[in-house]
Parts: sequence; C-alpha cells; structure tokens
Amino acid sequence: MGFTEYLDDVLLKEGMTDNIKDAPYIDVKGVTGDTFRAIFIDKEKTKKDGDTVRFFDIKRGIPGQFVSSYYVSTLLDDDDSISKRGLDLMGYEPAWKINAEEITKVLDWLKDVDSKNIMNKNKEV
Repeated sequence: MGFTEYLDDVLLKEGMTDNIKDAPYIDVKGVTGDTFRAIFIDKEKTKKDGDTVRFFDIKRGIPGQFVSSYYVSTLLDDDDSISKRGLDLMGYEPAWKINAEEITKVLDWLKDVDSKNIMNKNKEV
C-alpha cells in the first residue's frame, strides 16, 4: 500500500468525505536527523472544524508512522513562539521534535498553502 492509499484509509476511518491523493506536503528534519512529513489536510475533506496538518515519521520509509495532528490555525496563531523554540510532536518521545529552523519551514509553507493553489506545493528534503 502506498502512502496516499494509506492516508486515504486513515482519513476514511475519520469520516473523510473525499480522497487526498493530491494533498500537499513538506518534508523536514527532526532534531535527531530523522525525516518527518507534514501533510496539509483541507477541512473540506474531513469533518474537522478547520484545516489540519498531520506529521508522520518517515525515517523507515513511506507511509511512515503517524505522530501527531494540529489545526493549522493553532500553529499559525502561535508561530512567533514556535519558530523560536521548535515543536515537540510527542512529549514522551525525544526523537519526535522539530527544531526552530525546520518548523519555521513548515510554518512558512503553511502560510503559502491556500485552497486555490495547493497543488505543486510539495517539498521534500
């Protein structure tokens, strides 16, 4: 099963209304050098109240291991603080942290993603 099929399956279980084969993503490095994939999920494709970004640990390949999910608005509302300290994706797992420089790439990318122009916004490391 490929990454998009896996993610489709995960989102279908959450009440997703459409597939996300073209969902934009960005790959960034964690504090230990492992790669994380952040995927933008449009609120129109789920039953969520807002757009979300989901983080997957892809150090062993794709589809990777789901780590955490945030509302885009939560991250962008706190972007000054997050861009200075980084983001801890899972408090009890030391390797699942993204430093300030790398999370700033995600924040800038999220600001750039909009509903009219989300295609071709993928960035891989």
